[in-house]
Amino acid sequence: MTDTAPQIGYALRAGDPSPKALEAQLDTAETKPVDLVELPVFELALMVDGRIQQGALDELKSVCGGRALSYSVHGPIAINLMDHPGRSALHLDILKASIEITAELGARHLVVHTGISSNGSRAEIDAAYERQRVALEEVAGIAAGSGVVVCVETLPMERADRHTALPSRLAYELKLIDHPNIRCCLDVSHAYINCGFHGRDLLEELAPLAPFAEHLHLHDSFGRPNDIRTVSRAERIAYGLGDLHLPLGWGSIPWNAIFSELDFPKSPVMMLELPPPHADELDNCIATMQEWRAKLAGR
Repeated sequence: MTDTAPQIGYALRAGDPSPKALEAQLDTAETKPVDLVELPVFELALMVDGRIQQGALDELKSVCGGRALSYSVHGPIAINLMDHPGRSALHLDILKASIEITAELGARHLVVHTGISSNGSRAEIDAAYERQRVALEEVAGIAAGSGVVVCVETLPMERADRHTALPSRLAYELKLIDHPNIRCCLDVSHAYINCGFHGRDLLEELAPLAPFAEHLHLHDSFGRPNDIRTVSRAERIAYGLGDLHLPLGWGSIPWNAIFSELDFPKSPVMMLELPPPHADELDNCIATMQEWRAKLAGR
């Protein structure tokens, strides 16, 4: 990492597969005290069967170009490097194309979700992790040559028949890969929910992962799996259930301890993920992130 201060920004949502859907949001972002925004490539029609549609990508580059903003990219959410072996090649093709898209956009960080597998035997789960490691090791050199860091994002877990990495296990996997272009996107709320599901202490789980966390996804929750039948987002918020993406400070994540006690890289990207229903809280959340940035920069 460089000696610069942490960067702050927020994630955009397209709501439409056309890159033009981002234009007004980018105009707004340029008026905010942020360094960068995260582009929702997972919503945009930039690939067909793993192949980049250059015309659509050129349109996105035109929409993004010439602005006083830097960018990160959130890749396709469907990428699952722990999936059934029969789909491994397709996931890998999509990941490689996503790295190329990220590089063409001049972005440094590509966020992809860590894998999910069936909660089978220990041997089956270990085999799924090996598939993920092999894929990430294969793309590490491609990412390095493109100037891209693949940031593997922590996920929540709310189903007993599914498995995804707790923060400590993701740290173990990244340590095995041991490549500077394969790092972590620490989604703190996702990690909180996963820890809640497994009855683990959040700070203890985050401690080994924090040094890999060059990218942070920030939003709030209560660390509770969504395991009560509800019929609306309002009900889920009322009960504090699941991956709510609440404004910062609305949930129970111990933010002060996280930014005081954990050993993060010197200059992580701090990226707010705030859904449209809470858009009126954007400025308050940016102000909170500025305080946290100062805390990290002053370590």
